[in-house]
Amino acid sequence: MESPAIDKETLELATQDVRRILEIQKEEQQILITQMNILFVTNSAILSFLFK
Repeated sequence: MESPAIDKETLELATQDVRRILEIQKEEQQILITQMNILFVTNSAILSFLFK
């Protein structure tokens, strides 16, 4: 049984989709890292204030 041929346009569209998904994931990762850093700084400030 022969495997179906994937035409070039379909392959290009699939490649673009994968690139878009990877870019979105990268942006979301940066947002999460920023949020984590903000929480860390906030928690540190609160702890410093509470234990003075």
